[in-house]
Amino acid sequence: QECDADAIATMPCIGVSVNTSDVSADDDLEVMILGLIRHDSFGDFGAAGAPVYVSTTVGTMSTTAPSGSNDVVQVVGHSIAEDLIFVQPSLTTVEIA
Repeated sequence: QECDADAIATMPCIGVSVNTSDVSADDDLEVMILGLIRHDSFGDFGAAGAPVYVSTTVGTMSTTAPSGSNDVVQVVGHSIAEDLIFVQPSLTTVEIA
């Protein structure tokens, strides 16, 4: 299931997929749970070392932490380059009141 920082029911994120097509609920899918992952479709992850968070847009990541009421903040990795991240999801989450 794709994560969404707007919905606690879809959290926490346990890994990152580079799948770029829609996936049905019972489809098999490769998921990186620890390591380097690069993909041309990744957005700009900015400076090396910047934390990468689960986004409030379903199934995406961002270098901007969620900040809305009831959003869930979770670091899923750190930027190595604009299209390269080190995936290491922290299972610690914070829900914003």
